[in-house]
Amino acid sequence: MAREIEAESGRAVVIQADLTRPTAAAEAVGQTVKELGRLDILVNNAGFLTYGPLEEVSAEELDRVLAVDVRSVFLAARAAARHMGDGGRIINIGSRFNGRVPGANFVLQAMAKSALIGLTKGLARELGLHHRHRPGHGRRLHRLTTPQ
Repeated sequence: MAREIEAESGRAVVIQADLTRPTAAAEAVGQTVKELGRLDILVNNAGFLTYGPLEEVSAEELDRVLAVDVRSVFLAARAAARHMGDGGRIINIGSRFNGRVPGANFVLQAMAKSALIGLTKGLARELGLHHRHRPGHGRRLHRLTTPQ
């Protein structure tokens, strides 16, 4: 994605981070703002797939799925919102399981992706009120261009 942005004369910073660490999102956003001078777009593309019978899901697996699929997205969006101005965008990428349960043994995945949908709608409502950014959901991300 960064190469596509740069091919169109834009600038991009790609940061790989463990966003389950409480300070990682703020650090990544800070690094981006330092390198680019501002933040125009945040793409949250995190997921941790765990499946199995409900009776066999450990508390640790539950915590890990929620930390990666929901908490990290929240922390990144919160950090980004503090630096975005008019026209900023937050894109939360889910999965084909968004809003549905594909079958037995996917209770964690269904729960996490439903929470992600709720988080995305809440962000759209709250941040859209300030006319700053309007997170939304769609079927696919085909192409991304940004002036920065």
